[in-house]
Amino acid sequence: MPIVSFLKAACSLFLPPLCLGCEKHLEMDEKWVCKTCFLELVGNSTVAIRLFRASGQDLQVRYVTEYTPLVARLITSFKYCDRPGLVELLSLLLFSRLKGFLTGNMLLAPVPMHAAKLRERGYNQSELLCSRVSGLTGLAFRPDVLIKRAQTPSQVKLERHRRVRNLHGKLEANPHAPIEGRHIVIIDDVVTTGATLQECARALLARGARKVSACVVASSL
Repeated sequence: MPIVSFLKAACSLFLPPLCLGCEKHLEMDEKWVCKTCFLELVGNSTVAIRLFRASGQDLQVRYVTEYTPLVARLITSFKYCDRPGLVELLSLLLFSRLKGFLTGNMLLAPVPMHAAKLRERGYNQSELLCSRVSGLTGLAFRPDVLIKRAQTPSQVKLERHRRVRNLHGKLEANPHAPIEGRHIVIIDDVVTTGATLQECARALLARGARKVSACVVASSL
């Protein structure tokens, strides 16, 4: 083990972890965030809907919190800082607000990640959320409903028209997945311009989905 990694591992045995929100030391009964930041996270959460269009149909995107500085730190840590365990906190927040909607014969599907990016990151955060929400709700979950055939540049700093152009033709619905006639619910961490979710919906509707909705943790607009 490299000396730097060894020292970090050794320190973690003696120093309490820090809150991802305010960087205070966590107490023994706290995980990821302190009680103050947890109450802020829960207190600011509510159900809201953003409406988009895809293939002539309404695409309702339900989200449970705005992209506040605290939420931004949590989602950034979840996606980019090798903290897949944050799925516990984020999925519970999503489920607690949307369990009344997530019922019936819905099929849950994650936003797909290209194989090259998956190897780089090690996990698809959308798939982790989708799997955990499936466990909490009992709804069916298929990780392969959508397929990303080509790698695309990062969408983070791009304007909407560039995002749409980046994604055009890159996402496909799996012809072997049980899509036809189903209500597909896409699970993801954050919605910004909606371009990714719209492209997912178009692909699913083209394969015969009856309806497509989305549930995400946060909206950044």
